Amino acid sequence: MSSANAGGQKRDNQIQMVDNHSAFGRSRVALKSFKAKAEAQNFLTFAKSYLIRFAFLLTDESLTSLGKEVPDLLNYSDNNEFINYSRSIDDQLYQLFGLSANQIKYVEKVVNNLR
Repeated sequence: MSSANAGGQKRDNQIQMVDNHSAFGRSRVALKSFKAKAEAQNFLTFAKSYLIRFAFLLTDESLTSLGKEVPDLLNYSDNNEFINYSRSIDDQLYQLFGLSANQIKYVEKVVNNLR
């Protein structure tokens, strides 16, 4: 994902999956490494959800706070006990964290306004 915002402007991060032969400079940071492509795809789906992108914004570009602000499921296999990757990740995370309709609206508004 992007490790810096151009011109200091806060914006939604660009998250993508790369192969194990890719190299990148200081403008990108690797969030996780996986042996199985399916787990990497599940993580990407998780990372692109509204709630997780909102949590990335809370880190305010400080990679040291990434682990404090962004929840990590640790298990991104199809056998995860909290998330079914074949269903809406957003709906499951909102329910898991007990967000109200107003909180959901706020999270989605913040993320959508940064695009």
